[in-house]
Amino acid sequence: MFSRSFKVWSIYLLLLTTLLAACGGEEVSFSTANIKQAVLAKDNAGSQTTTVFNPTDTFYAIVDLANAPDDTKVKAVWTAVDVGDAAAPNYLLDEVELTSSDGTLSFDMTNDGAWPAGSYKVDLYLNGELDRTLDFRVQAPLAGEAGSSTTTDSSDGETAAPTTEPVVASGAVTSLEDARSAIVQIVAQGSFVDPEVGLQLNAAGAGSGFI
Repeated sequence: MFSRSFKVWSIYLLLLTTLLAACGGEEVSFSTANIKQAVLAKDNAGSQTTTVFNPTDTFYAIVDLANAPDDTKVKAVWTAVDVGDAAAPNYLLDEVELTSSDGTLSFDMTNDGAWPAGSYKVDLYLNGELDRTLDFRVQAPLAGEAGSSTTTDSSDGETAAPTTEPVVASGAVTSLEDARSAIVQIVAQGSFVDPEVGLQLNAAGAGSGFI
């Protein structure tokens, strides 16, 4: 009697397990696949790893997959977490799923325009389960990084130190009225004696050319 009851319960549990699996629409799987490493980068090779991007950059998520069967699925979900008025909080940008075995996978996210400044993330799923989240942000380059005030001496190739604003010397031309005075002054002092004829000539034309 006991043996028969045990068999009935075993069959019942087996049927229940099968029914639950069928209702869930998923197969019971024990995969050895794992994400060994995942980084964000500015290039497809993953050599420029970063968590801070410029508005014109392409986002790359580089994933190293290990112990993975051929049908292992890895999905990247890109989200704009907080970009101010540019989009609603936690705005879904895109999601891509790849099927692969062992190896390095590269996910990228591009924009036709500039990325709004703010915080972002990419969620990485392994066979439908969230494995990890990589947070990053976008910010515009600092003003000092846009250009340099240093100059290069063409004679020796050395870089000169940044110069301060020059001090205006006494008598220097600082306005249109000063320019008129300077021209008159130079013309007045621009005479010379011709050694051949011994005459003093007015060099106003030549003198004004010195300005």
